[in-house]
Formats: sequence, C-alpha cells, structure tokens
Amino acid sequence: MDVGAAKAHVACNQQIRRRWSGTLGLGGCWRLSDRVLSDGQAVRVSMVLVVEDEALVRLTICEGLASEGYEVLSAATADEAIEILESRNDISTVFTDVEMPGSMDGLKLAAAVRDRWPPINIVVTSGKSRPGNTQMPRNIQFIGKPYQTADVVRAFGAFI
Repeated sequence: MDVGAAKAHVACNQQIRRRWSGTLGLGGCWRLSDRVLSDGQAVRVSMVLVVEDEALVRLTICEGLASEGYEVLSAATADEAIEILESRNDISTVFTDVEMPGSMDGLKLAAAVRDRWPPINIVVTSGKSRPGNTQMPRNIQFIGKPYQTADVVRAFGAFI
C-alpha cells in the first residue's frame, strides 16, 4: 500500500469511528434501541450484522439501515462476524458481501450462520454475478450491487 492509500485508509477509519455512537469489539454499532414512539412506547428494533470489507460501502449501508430504524453492528471480515455472532444472541439478520478477505467468503459465512444459528435471516450481496442456488444455503435472499438501502430493507422484509 502506498503512502497516499494508507493515509486515505486511516482517514476513512477515523471518519467511521467518529460516526459510531458506540463500539463493539471489532465492529461498530449504531444504537437505536432507546427510540421511543410519540405515545411514549418503546420501539423494538431488529439487530442487523453487516459484513462488508469495503469501509465506505459498510459505513453507507450501516447508516442507511440505522436511519430506517435498525440497530446495526458491522464487521469487515467473516472471521470478525463469527466473533460477534458468538458473543451475542440478539442478531436477527446478517447482511454479507460474497467476496471478502480472510478465512472464508460471504457464502461460507452464510453456510456457517445457517448451520450454527438457524433462526438468523441471511441476505447476500455481490457486485459480480449471482451465486447459483447450489452455492447458497436454503432460505437466503440475494441482492446485487449496486443497491440502495430500500433494496436491502425489501430483502429483509421477505423474511416476515
């Protein structure tokens, strides 16, 4: 990595850290669980784990989902995602990119989540071609890149 790229990476990470309202180990967390309706009732929000190695893409979708009322955790690799999943029991949905560095890609992560945490909903995304049905575990939604937050929310809605 050249010096310019390294400075851009550090600046991006600093911007991401400033925007997070809290942190959880390796990932970030946008906390919205204290939202209250106008009549004083608490809003129950779904916890989503976003797994995306591209920092700006991860930041954008995390902020978009938080603005839609989701509580959002993030991880840059499948390995980080597994650590987060092992430490929490409140994650309802995993939204993962297919192509990522580390010991497993997004499809292997999806298979691990389906095997170890069957109730968790999974949405997979890729900027390349859609993985074949035999490559993806059962009951998984797919959306292609580029996507908008509304596309992701619609994919989450398929599980309701």
